[in-house]
Amino acid sequence: MDGLRVPSVTQVLEAVGISDYSAVPSDRLTYAQNLGTAVHQATEAYDQDDLDFASVAGTVVEPYLEAWSKFRRDTWFIPRMVESRGVATTPGGRYGYCVDREGKLSWQPTVLDIKTGEPSSSWAIQLAAYEHALFRLDGQQRRRAVVRLLADGNFKIVDFTDTRDLDVWRWALALETWKQNAA
Repeated sequence: MDGLRVPSVTQVLEAVGISDYSAVPSDRLTYAQNLGTAVHQATEAYDQDDLDFASVAGTVVEPYLEAWSKFRRDTWFIPRMVESRGVATTPGGRYGYCVDREGKLSWQPTVLDIKTGEPSSSWAIQLAAYEHALFRLDGQQRRRAVVRLLADGNFKIVDFTDTRDLDVWRWALALETWKQNAA
């Protein structure tokens, strides 16, 4: 942005060690990344009424899409933002973000992240960064939650309410910004 490198939320979390997959075998990590990308593409197409269901039928993606469909049906969640990207500017620096979904869940404004993997402590910090970016745009507080899509076609909602998550995000961003400026 403006000729300067702007790290993404994921890059910041990795750079400061909050998100660390270095112990995961590379073939397993690649599979998980590819699965996550495919599931995100399918759920995005679903939410934009642009999904060819035959394209996922019988694939490994199908039960995850079923889980997303079930989540939408069971919770009445209607997204207002789908895969929404932007750059946030804060006193600690700038960062890029991609909000998976934003909308109302149980009548509460909510920022959602879609996950297919095992729970990670980094999720809370990631969502704090996204919520903070959206708050800076419109001044609205949002519930932070992950919708964990499971291979059996079910889902779990994981909420994050610790207000210290934003402090951790600010620390991580400030540290990464300092490291980049010191280099």
